[in-house]
Amino acid sequence: MLELPYGVADFHRIRTRGMVYVDRTAHIRDVEALGDVLVFLRPRHFGKSLWLQTLANYYDVRRADEFDELFGGLAAGQRPPASRYFILQWNLSKVDASGSVEQISESIREHVSSQAKTFEAHYGDRLPGRVEVEGSSAAVLDSILRVVEKTALDTMRTWYNGYLFTRPSPGTGTADQVEPVYNPTNVLYFLMHLARWGTPPEQLYDENLRTDRGELNFLARTSAGAGVVEKLTEGDGTVAIPRLAASFSLDNLTARLQKDRSAVASLLYYMGLLTLVRDVPLRLKIPNLVVKKLFLDRLLEIFLPDLADSSVAREIAMTFYRDGELGPLLGFFESRLLPVLSNRDRGAAAKESWQSGSGMNEMVVKTLFLSLLFDDTRYVTFSELELSQGYADLCLLVRPEMRQQGFFDVLFEFKLVRRKELGKKGRELSELDDEALRGLPPVATALAEARDQAAGYRAALVRRFGAETLSLRCYAVVAVGLERILGEEVVHARVAGRPQAVDASPVRYDR
Repeated sequence: MLELPYGVADFHRIRTRGMVYVDRTAHIRDVEALGDVLVFLRPRHFGKSLWLQTLANYYDVRRADEFDELFGGLAAGQRPPASRYFILQWNLSKVDASGSVEQISESIREHVSSQAKTFEAHYGDRLPGRVEVEGSSAAVLDSILRVVEKTALDTMRTWYNGYLFTRPSPGTGTADQVEPVYNPTNVLYFLMHLARWGTPPEQLYDENLRTDRGELNFLARTSAGAGVVEKLTEGDGTVAIPRLAASFSLDNLTARLQKDRSAVASLLYYMGLLTLVRDVPLRLKIPNLVVKKLFLDRLLEIFLPDLADSSVAREIAMTFYRDGELGPLLGFFESRLLPVLSNRDRGAAAKESWQSGSGMNEMVVKTLFLSLLFDDTRYVTFSELELSQGYADLCLLVRPEMRQQGFFDVLFEFKLVRRKELGKKGRELSELDDEALRGLPPVATALAEARDQAAGYRAALVRRFGAETLSLRCYAVVAVGLERILGEEVVHARVAGRPQAVDASPVRYDR
C-alpha cells in the first residue's frame, strides 16, 4: 500500500520511510544558478517547507553518508553537491506575533536560542568551541558564525602556516611586519576536501607532497642529516647556522651532507622543510605541524630502525588513544627506547647549549613520546602549550570531527631524575622494583611536581575548552636516568589538597 505524505514536510522522513515522493530535485541546479539570496513567493501549503527541507538534506554535512539512501533514484542523486555545509534553519511561523513589540522580540530571541541549541546538538562534535545560546538574537548568531569560521582557519593555521623566506630590507620596517605564509598546495588540498565532504581531510598531510618525505629520508640517513633531525626535534625546534649556503655543487655534495650540518639545514630550507626565524638571524626552524610530523617520523625511524618495533609502537599508540592505559606505553619506552638513548649518550659528541649534564633532558623524553603518539588523523598536537602562566609539556586534543570515535584527549607532564641525583649505578636502578624506585626521595619529589603541574594544567585546559568538550586524561611521567621510566594517571579528584594519582607501572617487553 502506498503511503502518501499528506501534511508531511520532512524530506528525510519521506525518503527513509518509503513514502511517495514526486521528484523535483532536478531543479536544485536551477536554484544554484539563480544566485545566493532567493525569495519563494507561494501560498500556504504549496510545498515551500518540503523544498527547503530537500535542500537542507542535500547540502547538510551530516547527511553525506546517507546521500545514496536519500537521493538515490532521484535526479539530484546523479550529481552530489560540490560543497556541503552546516545548516542553520529559522522558522518564523513559530514566533508568537501577538502582544507588544517587546513580547514579539522576546519570542524571536527564544526561537533563535532554541535553534542555536539544535545547531550545536547537530554539529557540536565538528566545532572547535561552544556556541553561546543565550543573549540577544544578534549575539547568538555572531557566536555561531565565529565558531563556524574557526573550523577551517584554526586547523589550517596550525598545520600549514609559518613559512618565512625573507626579511625586511634595512630601513623598511621591522621583522614583525613580515607575515608568514601558508603552503598553498596543502591549503587547497584541505579546502577541496572541506568543500566536498564538509569535514577536513582525515590525513592533513597531502600525499602529493610525498617527495618531501623521500628527500628527508635520504638526508636523515647521512651523519650530518641525522644530527640535524635530532637537534630540531629534541631541542627547541630550531637550528643555528653560520650562514645560509648559497649554492651546492655535485662534486662535493655527498661529502657535505655527511659532515656539514649547516649545509643540510640550508638544503632543508630550500626544500621548504625549514624556514627563517623571524627575529633571530642565522637560525632556522620547523614551520608547522605538517613538517614537524615528517621530522618526528624520521626521528622514530632513527631510534627504531627495525620495522617490527615500529609496528609494535603504532599498535601500542592506537590502544593508548582508546583505553588511556599508560603501562604498555611506558613498558615499550623503557624496553625499546631507553637502551638506544643510553648507547647513543655514552658515545655522544660535545653537547649543545640546550642540553645539560649527560645530554639527556626532559625535552628528549618528551620528543620521543611525541614521536610515538603524533597522529594527525585523530589529534591536534601541542608541545609546550601555554596554560595557566606555564607551558604544558605535551597535549593531544582530539580533532572535532573525530570526537564521536571515542578517543581521549591527553595531557602529559614530564620530569627527569639523573643518576647523579640518586647516587646509584645504572644496574642498581634496573634491578629495583617499581615500589622501591618510587620510594627514592628524588623520584618521589619529581613525581609529585609532575602530578601537581599536570593537575594545574588540566584545570586551565578545561577552562579554555570546556569540560563538556573534552574527554581528558592527564599523566605524570618521570624518567630515571637512562634505565627506568615511571608514570601515573592524575585524576581530577583531590585528597588532602593533592590530586589523586593512579599508578601505571610499565608493562615490561623483552629487551
